Amino acid sequence: MVTSAWSRVAGRSRGQWLALARQLVSYGIFGGVGAMTDLGTYLVLVHGMAMPPVASNIVSVCCGIAVSFTLNSRFTFSRQDRRHVRLVRFFVVGLTGLAISTALLAVLVHAVHLAPFWAKLLTVPPVVLGQFLTNRSWTFAHLPGAERQPPTATDPHRAR
Repeated sequence: MVTSAWSRVAGRSRGQWLALARQLVSYGIFGGVGAMTDLGTYLVLVHGMAMPPVASNIVSVCCGIAVSFTLNSRFTFSRQDRRHVRLVRFFVVGLTGLAISTALLAVLVHAVHLAPFWAKLLTVPPVVLGQFLTNRSWTFAHLPGAERQPPTATDPHRAR
């Protein structure tokens, strides 16, 4: 009875939900690696090379997004075709997430008067989830003109 109820949720089987959960965890881990790359690059540029903070931030965010794209395209979403198109889409999603989180942060800090740490903590989950879902359904979706790759257990677009 539990299995049949579980499989009716959004028309997905339990195995498909587990595969989605594995992708989300993998995405989170590789996003963390990208964030650490961003932070490490920023610190080296600002403190090691005396680059101005704003310029350093632009370079470091791009480095973090590139690392996250490389790992996620290979391991989380198993998509290696049309990399240039997927990279541009991944950057669009990443920079959109940055804009949304910045706007939310500004509202929470300046209008709601939340402490900056707690405001930042509240902005991360919805932005990361939105980026995951957008990357899954748009960045790493099957692209016209791309060769169909055989589905893998973690492939988000395998036949349902």
